[in-house]
Amino acid sequence: MDIDAYASMLAYRELLRATISEDIYAFSNAIANQTVPAMLRNSKYVLDKKPTGIESANIILVDVSDPEYFEEFVDENHILEIIDHHPGRINSQPLQQNLA
Repeated sequence: MDIDAYASMLAYRELLRATISEDIYAFSNAIANQTVPAMLRNSKYVLDKKPTGIESANIILVDVSDPEYFEEFVDENHILEIIDHHPGRINSQPLQQNLA
């Protein structure tokens, strides 16, 4: 996982926690690569541990929109929003926005 994915996940989590609910998690099975500085990976703003029940949770994807690259726990029926600058699903199939 590169810095734009890592930072986007953390920033959006913090925004949603501040505005919607504390019950928001930023999680990925991907390992942070060398673009993510150690000081960030060791700060208080780190990714969450895998939440229980993630298989049935609503999902917001950042920095990925091509289903070929979705993590195995992502159920497309539970995707609320996709935020990405890469080509992928968002460009070929409009996604209904369900986030209040």
